[in-house]
This record gives sequence, structure tokens and C-alpha cells, in this order.
Amino acid sequence: MLELKRIHSVAELQEFRNEWIKIEKKYSFFQSWQWNYQWINTVLVNDDNSELDVWIIFNEGKIIAILPFFMKPIRFTPIKVLYFLSARMSYDYDVLLSEDIKEEDIDDLIRLLKNNLSFTSFLHLRHMNEDSKFTKRLIELNYAIPQCKRIKVLYDPLITDHTKRLHKHTRESIRMRTNRLFKQTKAELRVMRDGSLQSSFDELILLHNKRFNSRSKKTILAGNNLLFLKKVIEEIPDKFEIVELVSDSNVIASHLAIVEKENYYSINTGFDPVFAWYSPNKILLNAAITRAFNDLKLKYFDLGPGYESYKYSWNPSEFENYFCCLSGKSVFSKLSAFIYKTLFIVTIKKAIQK
Repeated sequence: MLELKRIHSVAELQEFRNEWIKIEKKYSFFQSWQWNYQWINTVLVNDDNSELDVWIIFNEGKIIAILPFFMKPIRFTPIKVLYFLSARMSYDYDVLLSEDIKEEDIDDLIRLLKNNLSFTSFLHLRHMNEDSKFTKRLIELNYAIPQCKRIKVLYDPLITDHTKRLHKHTRESIRMRTNRLFKQTKAELRVMRDGSLQSSFDELILLHNKRFNSRSKKTILAGNNLLFLKKVIEEIPDKFEIVELVSDSNVIASHLAIVEKENYYSINTGFDPVFAWYSPNKILLNAAITRAFNDLKLKYFDLGPGYESYKYSWNPSEFENYFCCLSGKSVFSKLSAFIYKTLFIVTIKKAIQK
């Protein structure tokens, strides 16, 4: 029989650090202790409306699962929603299952989840990894449904010029604009790592903000979200790198990536709108893909959720991200989850249409 311990304080969570690190090895960086613990200490602890709610699952005294959640109320209602930690800052999310877990344990785990959701709470999990055992079982039980495509460019040993992945017109345009930029200015591409990361990151954020301001749009890379990313880069610099496009000694475009296992995660970009005619983002993206495959020999260039149309230009493979709204036993919990799920589906349809 499974037993549950819910963790609501950072100090108490620290007691399970070693177990978390032990289990996380088969998961992505987004499920790691370092990523999530930094997010807790930078974002969650500074949000008075949210509460840590990590679920530790035991079977015969052994930890078989860690469910990395936090709880946030819906404004002006008694309803509380459980989300994955590092909300809106990761490409995929998952629960952490130990090597000892059995198939029947996953069913018991899902039942335990439903049984321990309060009268006024429900679970809303986004961008769930399609390869996860937990996600697969939720799909089989009709608890999880597709949220959006997950876009990845795959390594192909026959391709070294990655503009060939683009349609002919786009490819010719990028080559022409690249040649023009390098002829008209003293341009270069450079990779920034380790000690040079912080200053390069600050430059990237300036360019990122310039781009968003020019389009009168808001970015999530602000406030504590920005501070979180800055701190995690300081703490784990070996996981990050920035590719810069420089013109006449000025950085005009910048691309931040996480490099981990077989993956090159394209995290964020920024460019100076003054140079928009040259399509610096496309030039930079081609350079980053070339870096990932030709230099680092990685398997995947991960562009993340497929809401933006430009991601499909590179002839990628399409995977699936799922989401789940899981209610407790009460009628109120079921109704709340149903309404939230319905509104969320409308939201993601609008995002995909854009």
C-alpha cells in the first residue's frame, strides 16, 4: 500500500535532496533538483499566494515517486490548483519515478492523487512528456489529452549545411541576407560559455527586451522569472551556452541554450530590431543548429512547444505535449476541473491559431 507525505516547506524538502538527485538521473534537466530548487527559492518563496506542495510517495518504506507540485489559488475563489514546479519556465514536465516502481504502482499512484485532492482543489499539469510512463497511463485512462506539438530538429549525418532544411525561397533569402551582413559589416558568430556567460546573458536580455518593446508585447522574462534564470546560469554554467551574432563589435542577436545529454534546448533569443532586415534570428538559429549537430554531435535540437510558426520552417519532427486536469472526489472539485479544462482548451486553440 502506498503512503504519502506532502512537503510544504523548503527546509523539509531539503531532507529529500539526495533521493531526488538519485531518481532524476533518467530525466531531463527540467526535472533536476538544481533547476527546481532554484525556482522554488527565487520564484515560489516570493509569491505570497503560492505554496510548496511536493508529494513524496512511499511503498514499504522506500521512496518510489516524487511529485514536484506547488499550489496556487484562483483569485477571488476558494479553489486551489496544483501545478508542476518551475511553471512556464520548462519545456517538459514529469513526475519522478524510481527504478523500483511497478506498472500497478502507477495506477495506485493516480488513485492516491485523486483521493488526496481536497474538496476545493484539483490538479492541472501542462506540457507533459509523451514518453513518460506516468503520462502514458494518464492518456490510457483518458485523463490526459494533447496540448500542443513539441518541435525538434533531428540530427542527420547527411546534412552539414542546415539552411538546406528550409524551403528554397527561405533558404535563398537567408543566404543572401547573411552574405550581405558579412560583406557590409565586420560580422562574426561566437559561442560564449562559462566565465563569459553572465555578461552575455545580460546582453541577451537587453536585446530580448528591445525586440518585445518594438512589438509592444510583454515577456515572461521579467521580475523573479528573469532572476531565476540568471541565478541558475550562475549556479550551473556548464549546462548553458550563448551563441552571439556580432556586427562591428556590437552584439545584434543572441541565442540561449541548455546543452544536456543528447539535447540542445533552444531557450530564448533576442535581437536588435534595427537589424531586422537581415533576419538576425534566422541567421542565429541556423548557427545554433549547426553548433548542436556539426560541433557537438547532439541528437536533438529542441525548439520546445510548437505555438510559433517559425519553428516549423526547419523541417522538424513533431512530438506531442499533453496536459491533464485531474479532480478529486467531490462534485465541486470535478466541476472546477471541468470548467478550468474547458477554458484552457480555448486558450491553447487561440495560441496555436496565432
